[in-house]
Amino acid sequence: MSTRKAPRRPAMLDAEQAENIPGAEDAASSSEVAHLVAQTLLGIEKESDENVQRLRQLLESGGIDTVSELWSTSPASTLPGTLWRLYLVYQWYLRDPQLVNERFQQGLAALDIGDIFSREHSDKSVANLMDKLAALWQAQTSIAELAPLIDRVSDFLQVLASGVSAEWIKDSRDELADAVTLRPQALLQTADDLKLSARAAKVNHLN
Repeated sequence: MSTRKAPRRPAMLDAEQAENIPGAEDAASSSEVAHLVAQTLLGIEKESDENVQRLRQLLESGGIDTVSELWSTSPASTLPGTLWRLYLVYQWYLRDPQLVNERFQQGLAALDIGDIFSREHSDKSVANLMDKLAALWQAQTSIAELAPLIDRVSDFLQVLASGVSAEWIKDSRDELADAVTLRPQALLQTADDLKLSARAAKVNHLN
């Protein structure tokens, strides 16, 4: 599976897109909608009405960029908030794979394990992880597979944060600028967020 497609900053839903997502047109129910999209992505949404079926078809056909913005204000400890953090990591890699690979190598070196990984090995390791995230956005990841994936991304960010800097996005005008990515030591804080989410997911408490 190839992760190499052009990164897309999610846009606000238009009226036609919102029709595919139950409740998306109602701002008051945004939290419920964010959870619905997250649960549908992972195949745990029990509703079988036509709108939910259309939403799953949208996700399976690569429509994650259309709906991911719905997760952006969700708390880190929730399933939507966790998926938003994973999505930001994925989009960052799609846009700047060379930068991400370089910072990963720098982190490995700082942790005194860089010599174990050749540049080629570490690049392939990162690409493999991003392939797993790509599968998630195509609704190909089960809820049982989610906790190990979150854990791996957390460890990945810990390595990145151990390199030159734990900062993520510095420019507020950047297309990936967000409360998550702009905060101090954002890579480290996001790694910690995801580690807690992974623990919750392991015991089915990530909701």
